[in-house]
Amino acid sequence: MKICALIAAKNEAVAICMTIDSIISAGVPKEDVYLVSDGSTDATVELAQTRGINVLALAVNGGKSVAIAKGIKHFNLASYDLLALADADTTFEAGYFDAMKTAFEKHPNAAIACGKVKSRPKNWLTAWRALQYAVGHWLIKEGQNALKTINVAAGCCSVFRMSLFDEIWESKPSIVEDMMATLRAHDLGYDVIYVRDAVVITADPQDLLRSYSRQLVRWNGGAWTCTRQLKMWGSTRRIALETQLVLGEGLVTSFLLMFMPVWLFLFPRTVETWFLIDSGFMFFSAAVASVTQKRWDIILYSPSYLVLRFVDSYLFLRSFVKAFFQTQSKQLSWQSSTRYKLS
Repeated sequence: MKICALIAAKNEAVAICMTIDSIISAGVPKEDVYLVSDGSTDATVELAQTRGINVLALAVNGGKSVAIAKGIKHFNLASYDLLALADADTTFEAGYFDAMKTAFEKHPNAAIACGKVKSRPKNWLTAWRALQYAVGHWLIKEGQNALKTINVAAGCCSVFRMSLFDEIWESKPSIVEDMMATLRAHDLGYDVIYVRDAVVITADPQDLLRSYSRQLVRWNGGAWTCTRQLKMWGSTRRIALETQLVLGEGLVTSFLLMFMPVWLFLFPRTVETWFLIDSGFMFFSAAVASVTQKRWDIILYSPSYLVLRFVDSYLFLRSFVKAFFQTQSKQLSWQSSTRYKLS
């Protein structure tokens, strides 16, 4: 199967060369690597051109979804069998593209395949994100893959069957284009699969207020909005039930955590027992992730995760309220974390 890689980027001069080099090293020839610069004002275009790949520079910023659609049309990527989307802050490990091609050959009804995400080490926030990714893959992605109910194929590590791309991709501005495409694929009767051997490493937010909080609000708000748009609430479709379960569990857990002082006052023994079990699982998971990934920062920063769980809960509830009870802004923009290279 013939595969190409497409990067949509805006002002990614810091990390773009690292991303392109990793794609080429992982097995995609430079003539099959494409970049769309969505109105970049830095050296993104010039740096990408030094790598010998195909570059399209758009003068006006239209958003990630639009940039991807324009890139596919401009470069006529319909001639490929598979399209790998790549974020400009992501590096690809050896074997990623071969694992994806093998997975599509084994699953002829698959429209999308998503890989495994790891977080690039930097500080306490990236250590927390690394733990979240690890647990998410162990418990959620593996289970959803077995049940054929994967509801988000992350944009940083997703590969699409090119012949089906136009059916499932929303080629207009979207908050969470990856989740929208995933759910549309299910609605159209196609499979979405998880390929654990296809691994990417991404740069996650390293500052709490400016990047981390904004990213979570966007992700969570996009998820709530997306499920409303696709009329998933109240539906008995298998993918809808799984999505309702995941978001509903997050809503209940966030509510319980944010009002813990109240529950502690009313049900002290029950809350203490639950908190000990929950925290124990978190610290145990951090220890396992540290050993398996050889990332000692994950266990080192584990005490801070107790605070971050409350931050995540607040942001999840805030996104829920904003999505269901406040007027939504139609102005979309690129929201990138502060970029950093491998240490």
